[in-house]
Amino acid sequence: MKKFLKKYTRYLIGFEVARCLFPGFSYHGGIQTLLLAVLVFSLLQRFLKPVFKLLLLPFNLLTLGFFRWVTDALTFFFVPLIIKNVQLSAWQFNGWEFQGFIIPQIHFPIATAYIFTPLIISLVSHYFLWLNQ
Repeated sequence: MKKFLKKYTRYLIGFEVARCLFPGFSYHGGIQTLLLAVLVFSLLQRFLKPVFKLLLLPFNLLTLGFFRWVTDALTFFFVPLIIKNVQLSAWQFNGWEFQGFIIPQIHFPIATAYIFTPLIISLVSHYFLWLNQ
C-alpha cells in the first residue's frame, strides 16, 4: 500500500505539472476530478501497463528502452475515456521572438496532447522517483 501511495503522489504531481505546462490538457470539476483521474491512471498503470509492456517488448528492445514512454501514453489514452471531465484538445503555440530569433505560430493537433501529456507526467514521476531513492 505504501508503494501505491508513493506512485499515486508522484502521478498527482505529474498531472498538475502537465496541466500547468501544457495548454492541451485540462480537467474540470476541481480537486475531486484530479484525484479521481490520478486514481484511475494509477490503477491502469498497475493492471494494463504490464500487458502493454509485453506487447511492446520488441520495440523497447530495439530502441534500448527509449520506447518505454509509449506504454504510459497508451495507458493515459484511457483516462479521458473513463473520466469525462479530463479533456485533451488541440492547441496553438502563439510564437516567440527573442533578439532576432523567431519561432513562428504553430497549431498542434489533438494527437500531440496524447503524446506530450503522458510524456510530461512520466518525466515528472521519474524525477520524483529519482529524488526519493
